[in-house]
Amino acid sequence: MNRFTEFKIENKKLKPIAGYWAYRLVSLEEALKSFSTLINELPRSIKEAKKHCNYPSEHNLTRDESAALLLYTMEAGEYSFYRELNEILRKEDRNEVKPWFGYLKLFDTALNKLPMVKGNVWRAVPGNVAQGYKKNQVLTWWSISSCSTSADVVKAFLKPNEESTLFMIEAVNGRNISGYTMYPDEQEIILGIGTQLRVKDIGFQHGNLCLVHLQEIDDNEGIQEQELTEAVASVHVTPKPLKLSSQPTSNPHQPSYVADSASAVPKSTTTPYKPLPKPGPTPKSAPQEFAAPGTCDELDCKGRPCAQCHKCRDWQFTGNRDKWNW
Repeated sequence: MNRFTEFKIENKKLKPIAGYWAYRLVSLEEALKSFSTLINELPRSIKEAKKHCNYPSEHNLTRDESAALLLYTMEAGEYSFYRELNEILRKEDRNEVKPWFGYLKLFDTALNKLPMVKGNVWRAVPGNVAQGYKKNQVLTWWSISSCSTSADVVKAFLKPNEESTLFMIEAVNGRNISGYTMYPDEQEIILGIGTQLRVKDIGFQHGNLCLVHLQEIDDNEGIQEQELTEAVASVHVTPKPLKLSSQPTSNPHQPSYVADSASAVPKSTTTPYKPLPKPGPTPKSAPQEFAAPGTCDELDCKGRPCAQCHKCRDWQFTGNRDKWNW
């Protein structure tokens, strides 16, 4: 079994794992010191992880953060570190997770510095588990889930002569750790603790392989739906009461006045609508030919007024006597 196929159906509703975000960052050795004698060869694995991790990192990870990712991806069969961790993350008793908070803080801090991945990723599990799902069912994977952008990478860990289930996941919050693992060619994408998924489709049997189509639920999706519901509930429309006539009628289903003939119907006294006349063009003012006496105001022609006759001193005869009125 490999990281990409290490899987258990999680149908139980568990409490969220919270509290490790508030922990201070410590070294990888200190974060896991309480497990040094419980997990096989853990001190040696930590030493190797810090020696071979990607540091310095182009994503500004510290050595301990980078080593925390590498330690998770190290394969040691049934003694693999990730198996011990994921087994604890699936426990109903959340108190058993608390000793791991120091490591989870390192791991989560490292993930949040890495590029986010949106797109199809793949994960698999031995056996046909498709019958355990229903369309539109919402799942929560409490363990750390290793996926790959390549279906062939995942299928390579399955036995071709045995039934298996392949998950195609539309990820929205995946993290690319391919530069921080022992096996960069596996194109590994991590789905974090408590990832929620919706079953989009079940079926497509191809030989011994069954495909289940999942869609990751965005963290903001549930919040937006709740806000919309609360907004709709907060709007109250109060209907206005109808004004009823104070005059009683002999029959509530009949109008109070019934005409004997069409000529008896009173004609409307409303004055018929007549459109207002359109405003005419604004009259243009006559050109200013003389300046006001005693002033040197500029004329409309932009010329200078004569001091005696007040006519324009800057006119030029163009040869057209019709336009020369002086």
